[in-house]
Amino acid sequence: MTSHKVLAIDDSLTLHRVISTTLHKSLPGVKLTLASSGHEGCELAQSVQPDLILLDYVLPDFSGDEICETFLKNPLTARTPVILMSSSGEEIRRIRSRFPNIINILVKPFTRELLIATVRQAFETHVLAAMSAAMEPQKDGAERASVVTAPGLAGPSPGARCLFRGNTGLSTFLNTPSFIASRKLTGVLRFFHETSPLEILFHQGRVVMVTSKDVELYLRGSSYSNDSFRDKFWKACEKGQSDSGCPVFILMTERGMMSAELSRTLVKAHSCRLFAGLWLVENVDYEFEETDSLPPYAEPFLGDAVEIDDWFLMTLREVEPCDVMLSEVADVQGVPALTPSGIRRAPHMRLNTQERSVMTAINNHSTLAEIARVTGFSQETVLHILYRFQKLHLIEFWSSVLLLGR
Repeated sequence: MTSHKVLAIDDSLTLHRVISTTLHKSLPGVKLTLASSGHEGCELAQSVQPDLILLDYVLPDFSGDEICETFLKNPLTARTPVILMSSSGEEIRRIRSRFPNIINILVKPFTRELLIATVRQAFETHVLAAMSAAMEPQKDGAERASVVTAPGLAGPSPGARCLFRGNTGLSTFLNTPSFIASRKLTGVLRFFHETSPLEILFHQGRVVMVTSKDVELYLRGSSYSNDSFRDKFWKACEKGQSDSGCPVFILMTERGMMSAELSRTLVKAHSCRLFAGLWLVENVDYEFEETDSLPPYAEPFLGDAVEIDDWFLMTLREVEPCDVMLSEVADVQGVPALTPSGIRRAPHMRLNTQERSVMTAINNHSTLAEIARVTGFSQETVLHILYRFQKLHLIEFWSSVLLLGR
């Protein structure tokens, strides 16, 4: 299990317990270090070199601004993001504007949910900033670094040509594929949650296909059935995928065992099904290897490569969410509202007829029940569509409890 390092500096033992239990329960990939004074915190910041610091503004020996200044003067901590905590929101907002290392604030008392959301956001920003920095030319003219490793994750195996690695447990699952798309990168994104990694092939930022060298994993849950599974030609195709990652259906076409049209249909269907499984798992290690081109077997599929938002939506349609997953949007009197990201992205996405009807009915004041009535869809259908929209950060969902102030 990979880990991000967090240093919490606060003289309250109660807050120590709150932070410790909350992070360990909700973010198991976090390695937490606690300090009770500014002096101890500064020493630990230098020795531990955390990826994030939670800093109380009022400490027995130093104030938060003094400690932030100390961090900035030390090359080992100058770029470490700080979240400043205090019961005086106005004061720490004023302090924040003076120090570039303060990336956010928490006003006490804060909820466990707000703590988790703030830490998650910090890690997402930190990891994406590291990815982006790796893509920029170096000021001294040197070549860019070949690998960016998310904090706490070991580097790639010898000989691997990776741009970055990380873990989905401490960053939004959408971030990494979206970053690849935004930079129009070509290469292979690998997710390591099975015995053999899933490989997502990207061409200029668009998804071409998903495959794996584990044929059993590739065919798990497949609806395809053929007597060729038992003959020697099938065994040869199976070995071909195990060696190269080329899907068996493409190899069957090359041997005249399957039409090119059927092969293309099956490769697309299996790609969606494999990626859909990633929506249901957490804390998955990943790495991205940039390449000049994709393997020859992928070339016939380049013309069908899919934009990342459309790919996300296609694969989410394959997910059958359970009650727990739907709980955040299951309030029939709750109101879905478009996010700024949703307003920007939704018009360019390939929504199906039902999704487009629901999206059109979202007006920031109609409830889930009203949207179902207007569209003529069942509440369950609307619920599932809103689940997809929320997973893609197209909407936020306001529960009736919050809206009614109860």
